[in-house]
Amino acid sequence: MADVRRIGWREVVVVAVFAVAVVLAIEVVTTLVPGLREALDVTPVVAIGLIVVTAALLWRLATRPGLADADGGDGPPPSGGDPSPGDPSRADPSRGEPLG
Repeated sequence: MADVRRIGWREVVVVAVFAVAVVLAIEVVTTLVPGLREALDVTPVVAIGLIVVTAALLWRLATRPGLADADGGDGPPPSGGDPSPGDPSRADPSRGEPLG
């Protein structure tokens, strides 16, 4: 089975820092450019940006291959894989595993 990469705290912090940096950069640019602040005040840029980024993220998550089976989803275990340890419904008495 392929090695599944899990998202950890480091990745979450990197995304959060990047988001804050982008917002601060936009604030600096709109402060330096006189007409840009008024243009952004009358345009729903934040709402449009949130919709686009959310749609892109959901699309990426939905189209990643193998996530349902790789992360313990409801699907059957991959062929040839051992059942999850400690699951009494899948114990094998021939290997000395107790049932239930």
